Amino acid sequence: WIQYKGVCAALTDGSLVAGRGICVASSAAGAVGVAVASTTATIKDQVVIGRCINVSASTKASLVDLNI
Repeated sequence: WIQYKGVCAALTDGSLVAGRGICVASSAAGAVGVAVASTTATIKDQVVIGRCINVSASTKASLVDLNI
């Protein structure tokens, strides 16, 4: 099954910040990273797919609220 809305655990890539937007990670397949607001960021770094609720270390599962 695929979840597209609601709270779930997601593989963390990099340093997430609680309350900030998340996007598809650029370096780890299947992971989420922090959403970037930059003119040099790729399009997948700019599309917010949810918000981080509880941060875990990189390569661990963080709690996120998806809204895809």
